[in-house]
Amino acid sequence: MTQRVFVDANVFYSRTLLDWLFFLKQANNAMFQLHSTEDVFAEVASNMRKKHPRLPGHAVRRRMELMRMIVDEVLDTSPRLGI
Repeated sequence: MTQRVFVDANVFYSRTLLDWLFFLKQANNAMFQLHSTEDVFAEVASNMRKKHPRLPGHAVRRRMELMRMIVDEVLDTSPRLGI
């Protein structure tokens, strides 16, 4: 059965974790579905700019493109986790 996984900003911010998600999806696409939100994408971009203020715009844009490529669905709002 395919599992639905919500991916938060801390996972997307880490290049290593993002790479692992790509590898896992490529190895077994039916194992899980990845979901995230526009707010998560914005948080990643904000954190990248805060930590690396001189980072060129194309680097941030490329990270956003990679994140959008890997997710199966961009949710309107964050899921309620245990609330």
